Amino acid sequence: MMYLGMDKGWVRPELIATAVGNYSQCADMPVDSAAAARPRVNNGITGDASRSSAELGKMAFDIKVDYAVKQIQGFLSAQK
Repeated sequence: MMYLGMDKGWVRPELIATAVGNYSQCADMPVDSAAAARPRVNNGITGDASRSSAELGKMAFDIKVDYAVKQIQGFLSAQK
């Protein structure tokens, strides 16, 4: 959302530092003890969003677009 809508009011930058929701830890992921120690609230956020950035958002968006393009190309080549 930061990458796509920082200038559109979709993101409240003043809240990013405290954007921590309910802690969710996958079994095979290392435990982030600093994040796990913070109090959690039911605010719709899973995990620690305080480390978010527009650069990370762009990387994730580009990955999704690249995957979609490859999938569409695969569908089109399968029709030939």
